[in-house]
Formats: sequence, C-alpha cells, structure tokens
Amino acid sequence: MKNVLSLLTLVVMLMTPSLLRAQAQIFFNYKYNGTLLTNEEMNNVSSSVSLYMKGERIATSNSYYDAQYFNAKQEIILSDDYKGQSVAYVTQNGMRGAFTVSTTGLDELDLEMRKLTFQNLNSWVYIYRDGDQVASVSSYNNFTFLPPVNGYYYEKDGQRIYFDLSAADKEVDWSEGAPVPSQFNMRVVGHYGDYPLPDGYYWYLYKYGDQNTQLNTFYSTSTYGSSIDAGSYWLRDQTGHWSDKIVLNSPQTFFLAHQKVTFVSKTGGVPTTSGNVTVRAKSDGSNYYYYGKSADFNNNGEAVFYLQPGDYTYSSSGVKGEFTVGNKDEQVNINKYKVTITVQDVNGKKMEGEYVNFGNSDSSDGSSTDENGQVIFEVGPGDYTASMSGSVTASQKVVVTDGNAEATLIVPALVTFYVNEEGKPYDGWLRLSDEEGNGYNGSLDTGVAKFRLIADKDYYIAWGSSSSNTKVHITEGCTINLGSIEITSEGMGVAFPRSGLDATTTLSTIVGSVVRLIAIPVTDDKFQKWTINGTDYNDPMIDFTIKDPITKAKAVFGGSATNRASVKQEMTTINVKYDDQFVYFSADVEGSVSIYNIDGKLVKSLGVIGDRVGIYDLPQGSYVLTLTTADGAQTARFQKK
Repeated sequence: MKNVLSLLTLVVMLMTPSLLRAQAQIFFNYKYNGTLLTNEEMNNVSSSVSLYMKGERIATSNSYYDAQYFNAKQEIILSDDYKGQSVAYVTQNGMRGAFTVSTTGLDELDLEMRKLTFQNLNSWVYIYRDGDQVASVSSYNNFTFLPPVNGYYYEKDGQRIYFDLSAADKEVDWSEGAPVPSQFNMRVVGHYGDYPLPDGYYWYLYKYGDQNTQLNTFYSTSTYGSSIDAGSYWLRDQTGHWSDKIVLNSPQTFFLAHQKVTFVSKTGGVPTTSGNVTVRAKSDGSNYYYYGKSADFNNNGEAVFYLQPGDYTYSSSGVKGEFTVGNKDEQVNINKYKVTITVQDVNGKKMEGEYVNFGNSDSSDGSSTDENGQVIFEVGPGDYTASMSGSVTASQKVVVTDGNAEATLIVPALVTFYVNEEGKPYDGWLRLSDEEGNGYNGSLDTGVAKFRLIADKDYYIAWGSSSSNTKVHITEGCTINLGSIEITSEGMGVAFPRSGLDATTTLSTIVGSVVRLIAIPVTDDKFQKWTINGTDYNDPMIDFTIKDPITKAKAVFGGSATNRASVKQEMTTINVKYDDQFVYFSADVEGSVSIYNIDGKLVKSLGVIGDRVGIYDLPQGSYVLTLTTADGAQTARFQKK
C-alpha cells in the first residue's frame, strides 16, 4: 500500500509542474486585447521564450500545462539565486524586453499581440521579418497573431510587401497591391556572439557625415524598430564609436557585433571593489571627452564592457591607457597602488582633519586625514604631488612605480595665544601674514587664537574691519592687546596721522606698537604741546609707544600776537573737488596752500590766486591740504590717482 501511495504522489507531481516550482517562477502570457490566446488561436504562433543575463542565455520556456491555453502560457523556472536580478527576454517571434525577477518568486509578464488577417486568400502566405519566417496563414486559417512591431513582409508575385503592426491590427486584401513606402522600419541589434546585449547599451542615429544632429536612439532591449526616411546614415555608440555607412532602402535590421572586454583592477594585489572604468573610442574629434561609457567594478574587481571592434582609451581613478578590440574577447589589467600620506607637525604630532590634495596634470583628488593623521589614495604608476593649501601650506613629490608608496607632509605646530580688545577678550576675525606672504586667518572664541604657524616670529596683524597692518611678535602663550588712539587738535593747526576730513581721527592700535604723532601749525600760530592721556609733551613730532588699550592724543596750537588782528582765529574743514591735475575751490581765493602727505610731511607749499591749485607734480597717494587766507584757515583731504 505504501508503494502505491508513493507512485500516485509521483504521478501527480509529474502532471502538475507547479508543485515542483522553485523559488522563482515566471509566466509569459500571450494575449490579444488583454485576453489569453486559445490553443486554436496559437496554431501559427511561435511561442517559446529565452532568458538572458549579462549577454548569456540562462533558460528557455516550456508550455504550461493547461488544456485550453497550452501554448499561450509559457513557463520558466529559475533558482532562488536569480531573485532580484535583472534579466532580458527574447521570444521566438522576436519580442524583446527586460525585467527584474521578483523577490516573491512569481512573475507574470503579458505579451500583447496584434492580429493579422488575410481576405480573399486562396493559398498559403508566409510572413517574414529580418529574413526569418515568423508565421504562416492559409485560406483555411486566414489569420495569425504577431508582436506589435514594424518591418514585417510577405511575398506576392515575386515582390516583397512590407506592413506595420506596431500601432494596430492589419487586414490585407490579397487581391490588392501595396503602396511603395517612403519610410522603412529600422532596427539595431547589438549582440555578443549569439546573445543580445544586456540592458544599458544604445546607439544614436545620424545622417551620414553629420556628427551633430541626432535623429533617433536605438536601445539594446527594444523589440521595436523605428520608421526612418530612406537614406544614408551612420550610428554612434556611447563610447563615441562611429559605424560604417549604412543605406536604408527597405525595412532592415542592422546587427552590430560586439566583443567582451573585461577590466581587472587590483590595488596592491587585492581586487578593487569600488570605483569604475570609463571607456571612450579613441578619437581626435572635439567631442572626445563628451562621450564615454562607464562600468563599476564588482566584488571580483572586474568591470565588463561589450564593445565593437576599434581603438579605445580607458581611465579609472587617474589610471589611463589604450587598448584595441579585434575579433575576440579582451582583458585589460589595471594595477593600482596605495599611497599613504601622513600629515604631522614639526614636533611629530599627527594631524587629524587636514585636507590633502593629491594628483598630477591628468587627474587630482583630495581628502582629509583620519585620527592617525593619514589619508590614502589609490592610483596607478606615475609622478604625483601631495600638497596642502590655504593657511597651512606643504608639498611633497611622490613617485609610484610598481608598489605602494608613502610620503609625509610636515606642517607648523599649533600655536595658542590670546587677544584682548580694549581690555576684554576679543571675539572676531583675525588675520596674520608673514614676510614671505603666507596668510593665516580665523575667528576667535573668547579671545583664544589657535593658528598653525611658526612661533617666535614677527607677523603683520589685522582684525575685524580694521585696515591696520601692524607688526607683532607671536610666541606660544603670548597676549596681544588691541586698542585705539583718538587724535584731535585745538587751535590753528593740523594733527597727524589723519584718516579723514573729520576733526577727530580714530585709529586701531596694538599695545606696545609705536605711532608717530605730528603737529603742524597753520598761519603764524605755534605748536604748544601734545596732551596724551593727560600727560603733556612739548615735541611737535613724537614716536609714541602705545601703553594703554584706549589712547587719546590732542595737539594744542596757540596764536601769535603779531597776526591775531589780521587773521581770523578759526580752523574749518571743507570738501573740495579734484582730479589728477587740480584741486578746485568753490570760489576764487587769495592766500597760501600747504600740502602734506598722510604721514604729516610737507610736500608742497605755494601761493594761490584763483579757484584752483595744481597737483599734477605730486605722486599718487593721500594728502591733506591747508588753505590760509585773510578769512582764516581751512583744511581738506584729497586722493591723487
């Protein structure tokens, strides 16, 4: 009894293939107007389906057991490994497509057909496409079903008559002829041996001799052609490879043979599993760098292309080369090596987060150092430069031959110092520069400055919106006190430095720096004193060392007894117009003019009668002019350009 049950179980399993279904079961359903074709309707339809993956056939369908729809339902069973993978299919009657195998293990793909009917038929008619017979009809069974594409033909009285099923069904009256078309269906099929190319390959159509006006695109997985005007054309693929001249004067399929090119990349002998390769047809044309097809490296360090015969170039992470595709498969080896760049300061401390540039004239890359102060680049043999730019500069030549390489960039140590402004911690932008022109800048937090520079050295400092460029000596842990000096005058005279037309000039200073103060009397008034932070000084020119964050300096002038009756004792500031030839007054004047540079040095003194004074003999720079007349003294500032 046990043996009988086992035999019955085996019989049921053989009669029901679905019980043996593996993890991936795929059905291709031939339909017309959304309904499965019956066995009678499928009499003249070639129905088997083949699956391809990466250009290689992996399975062919079988008719699914069903009494009514035996031929219309084609079944393919795949192993669990194909779930989630992209595959392409080709039907026996020429339909093509691609899909991703479902992770649920069951896929239903509907293949919609068009109906071809012959009226008044009195013999057999054979239907062809691309030179292959795809169907036949007779007076007994005067219809068939075909894929919805263009380019079909049949023969009558020794003449090929083409027709199109891409948009609608077709009914032919055998007693009538056919018009001569001005357009023909054109298909492009790329293949590797006997197998179609995988998804992702396509070709662009151009009029022959024209490389600029693209007319159409043909895809590797498309089952349809396109209606193209009769004429001469050529095709360009993604790499920039151009075909020979092709002439379209009838519905045609152009087959493009490809060879398999495998790039094998190793870094230090270990397969490269990241990055990609870009391939371009070797060309001197202006569009050379515009074209290119790329492929990623897989877990075996391989990147696969299907290419037409010709000369090509490749590039991968700075590694470049050339190769030729002939009539067989090719392998191109790309050897890369690891270059380890270490960044450390002069004390040997490894520096984290420092950005390093690495490359040569052909390629460049950049990345930041890790916690060990290192950054790794993968490159091919060649001469390279590792460098750092910005506030920290360093550079090192690196030569890569046939092995891994290392280099070390030495940078200054991190120097910490403190900055106060008018007695309080300074929070703001600080700029430093040295005699060699190297610049360092950054924003301070609570008066703490951390700059990577050489300590115990002089630097020029500026901060905030200040235009000051004062020299300071910076050492580890030093304190820089920023401040200001306010310069005013009293009486008939001018005080320098002078930053503008206002009677009061305020300049940024640093405690410990020196400011030269100059007092120049106007008319017959005499200099009396400088009063600086409450202390009087008798010299009209003083090199004053700033001792306090806030300094106030006033130049005091007094009038003489001989001219007080003839000259009004008041000093006013005026605006004047000027060009590179003259300074212009608002009215005619009669008096004397003195011109000082911005440091208080007298550079020109002369009388004036009229509304202008010449400055054409002065060099470019900023100047202060004093005009003394019987009505008093006036001062103005101008810029000679």
